Amino acid sequence: MLRVPARLLSAPLPGANRLLREITFDHLAARFTGPGRRVTDEVRLLLARALGNSPITIGAVARLLALHPRTLQRRLEAESTTFEAILDDVRREAALRLITETDLPLAQVTAMVGLTEQSALSRAARRWWCRTPRALRREHERAPRAVFAESGDPAKTTRSARN
Repeated sequence: MLRVPARLLSAPLPGANRLLREITFDHLAARFTGPGRRVTDEVRLLLARALGNSPITIGAVARLLALHPRTLQRRLEAESTTFEAILDDVRREAALRLITETDLPLAQVTAMVGLTEQSALSRAARRWWCRTPRALRREHERAPRAVFAESGDPAKTTRSARN
């Protein structure tokens, strides 16, 4: 355990590296559970960061959290969830954003949410939203959306169809 005198917590650090500080805090936040922080939240954060970059397994996430995979399973179970449920939820959120907010090809969306085949994305989309990814994208393209007036004032918005 590292102990630091309280007076040092507010002392300025001459020549401090802001980027290194951010990296350090991200690392500490991902590795250590703070008071009131749930393991579910930590797993969700790690999955969102890793989605589409590498194969996601409970073993890999457990290693990042410095836990045994079975310990991670037990902690998630204590929070009434599973690794698979969190992964599915993270994929659903990412897919919804990518399908409705970008014009990326669906094959690319598939890879970015960590699925191997576009048919897997189609099956998942039917399960999540009862429609295919293409149908969801078409519906979103036809839906009216708020457009800021030239002044940039959010209070002065108009409704128009997406191009």
